[in-house]
Amino acid sequence: MGGAEGEDEGLFIEPPRCYLMHFFDDDIFGVAGSSVASLARFLDPCRVVALGVDEEAARCNSLEELASLFRQRVLSDVHENPCASLPGASDFFARGGGEADAPTYVERVVLIGYGFGAVVAHQVAVQLRAEGPSLEVALVLLDSEVSWPPSYSIDRMGGYQWLGGKLEAALLMCRSVGHMDFARDAVREVLASRDDGECDEEDLLMRAFWTLAPGGMTHKYYNSCIEYLELALDVMHDMIAASQAPSEVFAGDALLISSTSREFRVAQGVNSKYCSDLEVAHCRGTHYSMVQDEHIHSVIKPLSDFLLTRGYLGLVAQKSAHARGRLRKPPRIEGLDVVNEGDQVDAPTVYIVHEVKPYITQAWKDRVSELLAPCRVIAVEFDSRAALCEMPEDLVVEYEYRILGDVRRHAGRPAAG
Repeated sequence: MGGAEGEDEGLFIEPPRCYLMHFFDDDIFGVAGSSVASLARFLDPCRVVALGVDEEAARCNSLEELASLFRQRVLSDVHENPCASLPGASDFFARGGGEADAPTYVERVVLIGYGFGAVVAHQVAVQLRAEGPSLEVALVLLDSEVSWPPSYSIDRMGGYQWLGGKLEAALLMCRSVGHMDFARDAVREVLASRDDGECDEEDLLMRAFWTLAPGGMTHKYYNSCIEYLELALDVMHDMIAASQAPSEVFAGDALLISSTSREFRVAQGVNSKYCSDLEVAHCRGTHYSMVQDEHIHSVIKPLSDFLLTRGYLGLVAQKSAHARGRLRKPPRIEGLDVVNEGDQVDAPTVYIVHEVKPYITQAWKDRVSELLAPCRVIAVEFDSRAALCEMPEDLVVEYEYRILGDVRRHAGRPAAG
């Protein structure tokens, strides 16, 4: 987010403290915290603390016990390293206020959950909300559900019968670098062969290695990752098996940032049940690559806007951003009917040019949106302005003006005059 006072934005920021909850299913290659390292760098000047599963956490027998442990760690950090925000502090001191009308002391805490970390972060957030008004809690979910296991899918871990930590580790590594077809076929093969009592796990593990090897992975490194992940994933699976679905709804500010991975799109529906005020944004990259350097900016933008809009960067920054129009959506382009805004940030926009026909109904729009998903779909209207065009060439110019204006608007640039 840049710094306490960015010259380009001119915002006085009162940074919150952020807790990144990362687990075995996103720290895939065995370097604890590597999956959130890119994210942490861009959260400056916030205090950033990573909460993973260490030896003490691994001894927890259930998700509820783990969430309680993390809740205590967050509260201990808040008490031992105070960096509280004072809502309206800059206005208060500017006008020379006295102790009688001093702003209320409050700690702003942002819990960021990724993978299985989202499940834990949600439960920690619910528990922290009970601490009272001196603690403001926001929940940010990175393309992940707050309830586990997910719905049936052979394209992601947890969506099918558990294969054991060793095989799940190999398949997770393959998915993370784009070998989805191999992982999908392997799941089908293992499930079918186990029914027959003939499953050659060692052969599958070797085939997984040769699938990864062209990308530069050595056999020694592959084995070290498998060894690290096997035990970790089995611990996670056992912990989930002893746990239940969320018993409470998080009533605070919540944000879900969705990737381009189709198998994780169910997260929005699931999280809406357990987060009463859920905002949804989209980013580039797959579930496994969204927080890496090449895509991290598309995650940071909606995250920073969310924190700014909801007041977690301070009320002064919030008011200033609204006054400057930073958070205001550009005006709608006249003569364009937004059929569907799309659900994938790097998908193309489809512009449909049509006559005034009875088939342009809401049912037709819904069907077109479904067929063209995940594209953004815009209908170019033949309205009164278009009817004034005397020649086809004039209509082309009019439609081109509208489309280019929408392109600039959608890209975040002002429309041409």
